Amino acid sequence: MGVTLASCATPPPQSSPPSPPHSPAPTGTKTDVGVEVDTELIDTDPTSCLHGGWIAENSFFLASIREFGDEVQSVSGQVLLRFDANGTLTTEYQDWVITAVTDGMEVKIERVGTDTGTFSATSDTVSIADTDIGSTITMHAAGMDMTIDPHPASYNAAHYSCADDSATIETDDGVLQLSRE
Repeated sequence: MGVTLASCATPPPQSSPPSPPHSPAPTGTKTDVGVEVDTELIDTDPTSCLHGGWIAENSFFLASIREFGDEVQSVSGQVLLRFDANGTLTTEYQDWVITAVTDGMEVKIERVGTDTGTFSATSDTVSIADTDIGSTITMHAAGMDMTIDPHPASYNAAHYSCADDSATIETDDGVLQLSRE
């Protein structure tokens, strides 16, 4: 209310105080209420680029798995990663299927569900640790299904780069490519 009343009053005559002889150029910007903020003093988090939702590129998974042989034919579905500002990492597997052919038999490995964990990052490295595995892995082959216990992901000080719409994380398995959700 004080701002409203003050804006209705007659402004005082304009006179500016003398500037110091060596004053630096202003580095701030004016807000919508006319207050200047020194943007150099605002603490920006260089890791905030990771915050939000990302889609993992299936081509990374296909290439990583094919290092062990060419039986794997395709990777489909989606792996969504969400890096929250509080350090929580959520990995959601949406009908994610690896299809392989071995000895003339098609094998499908399906992962669905959500894992949660933590992450911490510096300006160029990220550490990731799954703490709660909520996803399941089922292998389908020759008319039979077999459940496999998923192992938690764990990467320590993996180098990463991040832009507005893409990011990469260098793991022991290769370079994970991410696109903004």
